[in-house]
Amino acid sequence: MCMTLFLGKESPPGDDATEKEKMCFKKRCNKAFSSIYLNVSKYLRPLIADTTEEKKAWEVIQKYFHPESRAHTIGLLDQFFSCRIEINEKIGLYAATFRKIIADLLDCGGKIPVKYQAFQLIRFLPDCFGAIVQAIYRWPDDHPYL
Repeated sequence: MCMTLFLGKESPPGDDATEKEKMCFKKRCNKAFSSIYLNVSKYLRPLIADTTEEKKAWEVIQKYFHPESRAHTIGLLDQFFSCRIEINEKIGLYAATFRKIIADLLDCGGKIPVKYQAFQLIRFLPDCFGAIVQAIYRWPDDHPYL
């Protein structure tokens, strides 16, 4: 319900709306803004302190956390290509970290072909996965996972 307000999909009621509908809309707006303000950490609250509109507050927070600049994209690419499995790290945690980096890249407009994603994922696996990695390298080009 609040997300429709954040994203601007819900417009304010028109002039022909009843007072009850207008009041309900205003309550939802206040609730949405309160949700944003109270769930943001205290050191980030000054970013949205000068606004009372939920959509504007959401855009400020989103811009702060999802910058779509070239520098941010390059930083994510650097994270992608330097992502390695740490000693004693579980494979699931490594894969989750890797998926998060890829999702962040996609969010800011960067695209990496699936073939390169797979290569980077298996590139630094420990020696105990060597047989699996070699089997993957031998897959034909028309394999469904490539």
